[in-house]
Amino acid sequence: MPATLTASEGTPLCYFCNALLLPDSRPADFGSDAVKPHLRVTNAGFQVITIEHDPDTVEGLEESINWTSSEGKIHIIDKELRRYRDYNGYCAVWSGHRSVHFHFIFDTKHLKEASFEQSATERWTAYIEQGALMEGVYATYYAKVASLCTEVLCPIVPADKAMRTSHQFRRMPWGHRVLQVDSSLLKLTAGTVIPQLVLCENIRWRRSAKGSQEYLVAPDIRFQIRSPSTRVPATAGSARLEVGTEVTDELVEMCKMEWGEEFPKPISMWWDRHEWVFKFQNHPNDKTPSTVCRGNHNRLLIQGRGVFDDTFILPGELTANELGMHLALRFGLLRHRTPADGSVRKIHLKGFALHKTRRGKPVKESLCLALVLEPLR
Repeated sequence: MPATLTASEGTPLCYFCNALLLPDSRPADFGSDAVKPHLRVTNAGFQVITIEHDPDTVEGLEESINWTSSEGKIHIIDKELRRYRDYNGYCAVWSGHRSVHFHFIFDTKHLKEASFEQSATERWTAYIEQGALMEGVYATYYAKVASLCTEVLCPIVPADKAMRTSHQFRRMPWGHRVLQVDSSLLKLTAGTVIPQLVLCENIRWRRSAKGSQEYLVAPDIRFQIRSPSTRVPATAGSARLEVGTEVTDELVEMCKMEWGEEFPKPISMWWDRHEWVFKFQNHPNDKTPSTVCRGNHNRLLIQGRGVFDDTFILPGELTANELGMHLALRFGLLRHRTPADGSVRKIHLKGFALHKTRRGKPVKESLCLALVLEPLR
């Protein structure tokens, strides 16, 4: 990646995403499979929130482009966001086909809980908690920007919900896109190279917007512990913890984005006897749902009527334990153990042998469960 890009030269890199920890940076004994992107979100000092509307008509594309004109609605959104100290500006990039990617940049150097100045070792030591926290930070930024865009732009098609996740690929400014199929919209043939033009931008890296007083995401943001909807005592040393609708609704959206359809639909999830369990409804009239996914599995066990031909894998190919813990941390249903002096926990590699043999779980999962799960009492 060159240090600078010019419009005339561009770059063959068409996509980028928000910062992730590099898989090769993890300890060598951490397992043969790379840690999934959902769990590797880290603080690089900024986050890019992207809004994309994907119309299938020339009129829809022209509307998106008109928002970037000198009198366009993008400037109204920019003015509203400038009241926040952590807002750095925007960049509107034509995707090279049907849409415009509106990138809104937020500064995250002020966050104390997941400092951007950490070393790679420190980041990997606490990646489970910090990844969930940074995904929550992204969700806060995205909710504000998406709501504002819907209110101001009044688009003819809704925003692409895939951009709700921080690691979703988005279009690179000045990237070179190669059409994979003929485009009836642009009347261009497959193989045509199209520059992903920057239509307008206004980015302020060295100062907050004039007059900004408050942060959209506060510097001391941390996991806000909430009460679960139900907690049923189980065996000694464990508890059954059922989550509320807020967490389940997020899981519903994640599954819908992953599979492109409403069913199977998550209807409940709970922590029971050292593992997460998800239950799914096969169809709207499924009164006794029995399709499940649990523990160190990521494939749904389809049961009952309305059997599907497809195989369904949880979002991001995460196991039920990984996804359940990620959501529980994001929504404050589990408490992560932090030393009283605030120091960073160290993981000693000699302890990995113990995790390898514990309950037959992969090292990655047994480590996750051992480190951070502390159900509320």
